Amino acid sequence: MPRGLSLSLYEQGLIDGYTSSDLSQRQIALKLDRSRCAISNYLRLKEDYGKLASPGRPSILSDKARRHILRDCSNKVTTARTVRCNLNLDCSIRTVQRVIAAAPFIQREKLKRKPMLKPVHIAGRLAFAKKHMTWSDKWQSVIFSDEKRFCLDGPDGFNFYFHDLRKEELTSWKRQNGGGGLMVWGSFGWNNKSDLVFIDGKINSAGYTKMLDERFLACAPHLANDDYVFQQDNASIHVSKASKLWFNSRNITLLDWPSMSPDLSPMENMWGNLSRNVYRDGHQFQSLDQLKERICQCWEDISTEQCRKLINSMPSRIYEVILKNGKHTSY
Repeated sequence: MPRGLSLSLYEQGLIDGYTSSDLSQRQIALKLDRSRCAISNYLRLKEDYGKLASPGRPSILSDKARRHILRDCSNKVTTARTVRCNLNLDCSIRTVQRVIAAAPFIQREKLKRKPMLKPVHIAGRLAFAKKHMTWSDKWQSVIFSDEKRFCLDGPDGFNFYFHDLRKEELTSWKRQNGGGGLMVWGSFGWNNKSDLVFIDGKINSAGYTKMLDERFLACAPHLANDDYVFQQDNASIHVSKASKLWFNSRNITLLDWPSMSPDLSPMENMWGNLSRNVYRDGHQFQSLDQLKERICQCWEDISTEQCRKLINSMPSRIYEVILKNGKHTSY
């Protein structure tokens, strides 16, 4: 049973007054709407009331042991069981978990996967950032593009839910290769976004440039302006000799994009926003037609303001690359 609140100084004064008037403890308790036990404790302790140590089982861990626990698990892939063994603690695993959970500066997160950066990649990213560090409004002339695969079952590790232990647990489907999926190409600029292009099977340089011929060139001036700069990653079909010849023949200026730099591309964030909306509430799909319809619907819901917000983040991305000497950013 939880303990009641301690008597206030005002209540203590009333008790002293009622006691001098020869009222019983029960009568005083009724007048103050307090328990008789609370009145009795005050009259018994008097000057020591509220100064004694709070009753209860003493903590099995010292403050020093708590600091050691937090230091041992700080920014590390580990478990409460491992921490307990490392420190040779005489307590339960649950006690270690409670200490970690109570720390305001530590929270358990899913480990993010990022491309492995070699020295040549770090140097290339840093050179790119320094070259474009003075760009501000110039980013409004860039058209960002990329491909993305969507599966029927949704991305791995995407579904989380709150399980009520009084009810049957929820499950999701798990089919081979995600149940099948769709490869999608898209782009966006300061003024608008392109239509999505659904790619059938594998695509080579000839198929890539043909797609750009048929689905991109006509809409490109509406995405940014006539003197736009085209951004793409360094996939083999993007940087092949045939693709470069195609861009040169159309007088399209390419952005010299550094390798292993998805965190620099706002198109990755655009795909992330689209994925969250497509698979919202753990939604899964029975057919590719359903998935395609949902992708198109969510893509149409993306506003010009969202496109501009992502493009406006480019100076911050560039600054963070320089700040971290070419290494991974928080984007």
